[in-house]
Amino acid sequence: MNPAGGTAGEVLMGDGSRGWSRDVTAPRWGKSITEKIAWCTWFLEKNPRVYDLFEKFANQWQAARPGGRISADAILQRIRWETTVRAVGDVFEVNNNARAVLVRLYCTTDPSAKFEQRKCWLDVLSTQEWQQILAAHERGQGYAPKVAQ
Repeated sequence: MNPAGGTAGEVLMGDGSRGWSRDVTAPRWGKSITEKIAWCTWFLEKNPRVYDLFEKFANQWQAARPGGRISADAILQRIRWETTVRAVGDVFEVNNNARAVLVRLYCTTDPSAKFEQRKCWLDVLSTQEWQQILAAHERGQGYAPKVAQ
């Protein structure tokens, strides 16, 4: 029985391994920026395939609708529905808490991307705090192959 109820099937985990586990290892998503940064760095390190798929589907969206706005919600839903990737160590398959950081990471590589971005806690990070998130993303990318574009 997984934490969300029901039985878990074998799936491709966010780190590329196959597994059944739904053991929750995620840090607490709290109100403080420190807790949120800890969660984001954990997520990016443990689940690099989620970002890879986010990037792949955002690129496809832009190719199909040049100049149009991109929906992060639609991309996350597509990851949930069209792939077997599940986040490692989290209660949720692909946690909505990751949406803002995934969008902002994507926009660092493609500043022309037209995501609707609401103000959020990421907008007030210092350069040093943002560097922690970027470093976690790079560490995560270091042990997972990129998804074919």
